[in-house]
Amino acid sequence: MAQGTYEETHKRIIDSAYQFFLENGFERANLRDLCRDAGITTGALYRHFASKEELFSALVQPTVDELEKMYSQAETDIANRLRSDGAAQMWAVSKISGKKLAPAETRTGMIMELPPYHKPHWKHIFKEA
Repeated sequence: MAQGTYEETHKRIIDSAYQFFLENGFERANLRDLCRDAGITTGALYRHFASKEELFSALVQPTVDELEKMYSQAETDIANRLRSDGAAQMWAVSKISGKKLAPAETRTGMIMELPPYHKPHWKHIFKEA
């Protein structure tokens, strides 16, 4: 088996795991074959990752983090746009959703009359500043 530093071994595991999961999927990826490909023992693998699930998580977590960051930024951008031109944007939201929103003079600062599943995600946008 190949020798190397902890970091080098870790990188070989990640590189091999990426290929094995990509080619075989999670269920069919075999850790013994992965270890053979990475040039390590199964013991060495388990010094780096406690389980196949943990190894897979290490591979996908950076992508998940990036997607969450992009989603959060988009949500912030939308909120800022809606705050900057609330009346026109509320009209657009009402057209898209097919629901009437309360007139500006009766608005309490939140979307009114949207289906319940919209309220948790959008009500913070219209809170009074």
